[in-house]
Amino acid sequence: MRILLCMLLSAAVLPGVDAWGETQTSTATVAKVKKATKCSFPKSRKRAPDWVCTARVEGLAVAAVGSAAKSQVGVSFMEQMAAADARARLVREVRESVRKKVVGGAPAAIKEADKPDGALITTITHDSLQGAKVEKSVYGPNGTLYVLVGLDAANANRLIESVTAEYLKQKHQ
Repeated sequence: MRILLCMLLSAAVLPGVDAWGETQTSTATVAKVKKATKCSFPKSRKRAPDWVCTARVEGLAVAAVGSAAKSQVGVSFMEQMAAADARARLVREVRESVRKKVVGGAPAAIKEADKPDGALITTITHDSLQGAKVEKSVYGPNGTLYVLVGLDAANANRLIESVTAEYLKQKHQ
């Protein structure tokens, strides 16, 4: 009778222990996934600031990250190249904002807006991204410089409005 009782008790307890073990494993797996999603520098395991991966910082409505490889020419050259790269990416961000605003979600207009438009890029470039400045910078483990360039909400809205107006004016000529 004792053997039967022990077997029944074991059968009741073991699945609970097994389930507890799975809970521990799934918690560990979730922790690994969270750790894996943290930002790290390219081709490195070194943790990078979150803005390097997301290009988001509080207080900036539109932002972009640029980079420049380590150069023998000097630090100021690297800073200029990284800032230029970030500004080029910022132009793309503004262009996408203008496209969304102009298109308004119409399927035919989206196909038309997906075509490269030199006039739109020229307008953004000539507007010179006034108010855009380097907000943050950091060196990666291999010497690459990463910079964040951004616009606050007021400057971003002003730029998007002026570019949208100029773009629509050019399209209707």
